[in-house]
Amino acid sequence: MRRLIGLALVAAVVFAALGSASSAPAQEVTTNATFEPGLTDTVVASALGAPTSVVALPDGRMLVTSQEGKLWVVATNGSTSVALDLAALTKVCASSEMGLLGVTIDPQFATNGWIYLFYTARLNDCALNGANANGAKNRVSRFTMSGSTVNAATELVLLDNMPEWGGNHNGGDVRVANDGMLYVSVGDGGSGSPLTNPGDLSLPNGKILRINRDGSIPAGNPNGTTVCKTTWGPPLASKVCGEIWADGLRNPFRLGFDVTAPGAKFRINDVGSGTWEEVDEGIAGAHYGWPCREGPAAGTNTTCRTPFTDPVLSYDHSQGCDVETGGAFVPAGTWGANAGSYLLVDFGCGRLWLSPPGEVGAPQRVLATGMQNTTDLEFFDVGAGQTLFYTTYAGGGQLHRVTGAPAAPPIPEIGRWYPLGGQGLVASGPAVAAWSPGRLDVFVRGTDGQLWHKWYDQGWSGWEPLGGAITAGPAVAAWSQGRLDVFVRGTDGQLWHKWYNNGWSGWEPLGGAITDGPAVAAWSAGRLDVFVRGTDGQLWHKWYNNGWSGWEPLGGVMTDGPAVAAWSQGRLDVFVRGTDGQLWHKWYDNGWSGWEPLGGALAGGPAAASWSPGRIDVAARGIDNALLHKWFSNGWSGWETLSGSMTDRPGTSSWGAGRLDFLVRGSDGQLWHKWYDNGWNA
Repeated sequence: MRRLIGLALVAAVVFAALGSASSAPAQEVTTNATFEPGLTDTVVASALGAPTSVVALPDGRMLVTSQEGKLWVVATNGSTSVALDLAALTKVCASSEMGLLGVTIDPQFATNGWIYLFYTARLNDCALNGANANGAKNRVSRFTMSGSTVNAATELVLLDNMPEWGGNHNGGDVRVANDGMLYVSVGDGGSGSPLTNPGDLSLPNGKILRINRDGSIPAGNPNGTTVCKTTWGPPLASKVCGEIWADGLRNPFRLGFDVTAPGAKFRINDVGSGTWEEVDEGIAGAHYGWPCREGPAAGTNTTCRTPFTDPVLSYDHSQGCDVETGGAFVPAGTWGANAGSYLLVDFGCGRLWLSPPGEVGAPQRVLATGMQNTTDLEFFDVGAGQTLFYTTYAGGGQLHRVTGAPAAPPIPEIGRWYPLGGQGLVASGPAVAAWSPGRLDVFVRGTDGQLWHKWYDQGWSGWEPLGGAITAGPAVAAWSQGRLDVFVRGTDGQLWHKWYNNGWSGWEPLGGAITDGPAVAAWSAGRLDVFVRGTDGQLWHKWYNNGWSGWEPLGGVMTDGPAVAAWSQGRLDVFVRGTDGQLWHKWYDNGWSGWEPLGGALAGGPAAASWSPGRIDVAARGIDNALLHKWFSNGWSGWETLSGSMTDRPGTSSWGAGRLDFLVRGSDGQLWHKWYDNGWNA
């Protein structure tokens, strides 16, 4: 398993520059960092060894932890002194990725002097004993600081004996959030650790922990009140530790907090393995999926429970960026229109990204390059508003300050596609329905052949497995708020149905002999119309109205599954791709019409939606794999190209007049989203 920090770097760079107190006034940056115009990077302090984290004191001084065990005080003029040396006290194990890794201060520091440290404690020796007694164990303790000195005798251990198998993957962040609670990130235990660790609720490994500042368990933690504190496991023990707040992580080295948001708004920077880096939203009770998935992609391990909580941001290792470390929200009132964006940095390639609110998938804007070896990013108010600081191993260990502001965020392309993840999971085009404004429910056939579900309700959920054995993309309709009906083609070639109404039903067989995914529409509560392509190539229809009808043949010769929309009671519009590759249309309005050709050069079946009587929107994959769109409003438009690179039929829905949502499976195997809301999304 790849380490966060290589041993060669630790030996050759980190320990070469360990020093005692020095007086190093601020100077212009001497590393290779290059920021966007408008930002100035200066060195605040040097010769800090292997700095891992930083926190500001109320008087403007800084505390910086170094991996080897020193807690540095950095004065406002840049001079440094050692407040506590755990190595000199023979209290710390600091090889591999172990050591003094995190620091934060108490909200009442000015009166009580309390600080909190995360470090790898030496219990008799530094042997890597895993969950067995003694050896190297991660610990969180509270100390009291007076002046520029921390009294080691004041140590109060809050969490102890947190196992470590390989010396790497410790996590190591500790933070008092604005809700007054202490949040702690713990890695999965590293090389040789059980693969079950991240989901094992008897162990702290691969978790975010949440405790009161005295070490007790806060009310509202999602895993109960059983106190583990210093006695964890053994692996796969039946107990559930109440300190655990979220799980399923690999190496959550740093947490990025919004320092101006109430409560505890933060993201988790989880260092990846062979392919992906990810940033997760901090959510109570979330399970992020390691080792069964990495970033947005499913892995080969099957030891994890589902559903998974998808990452917010993720990027692969193809560009040499492969060790994501520090992260921070740009606070409100800081950096103008960039406020609320998220900063993240990669230790390996040295890129600093600025990700605007709402961005998902790979971050796009690079704010700086040349920041290799950066470990922590933080905004602190040091008397002139919130300012960005960062720690780096470069130059013998430095603390930097970044002043100024970057340019306003660029205006993105009209109708931009937003990635929603699902690589390795999504095996069909999506089906989508909206039961009320602001609510979308999306369904796909998974690579495991079952039905999967994800929804939007003030933010996107993770993926929920719904079982079944299906052979084509699904169809879905909503006839009222809280009601969803999903239809699929089973492995037996017939139509199957399940529904949601305050809970999911089982699967209901509906017969037929169908060759592709179905289509469904609801023109009123209690009415469903389902259309399929039969084994004879023609369109077939059945409906539900206080009971299911038989199958009705509707003619035509089609090459893919149909699409249908209902714009009012008693009106249905059906669309298919004909054998000539163009779109064909027929409708029901007190009787069935014939077939109407609508042109186009299509590479797959269409999708359709209606937002008001007399308005129909149709989408399809073009022969260039881009999304095509045409609409009817007092007559048919031509075909509009909406870009993208898709591999299956699209999904579309409308939750109100002037609103359309398009979802597709992209050529990268993940789900992508764009929308029209009286104008294209930016």
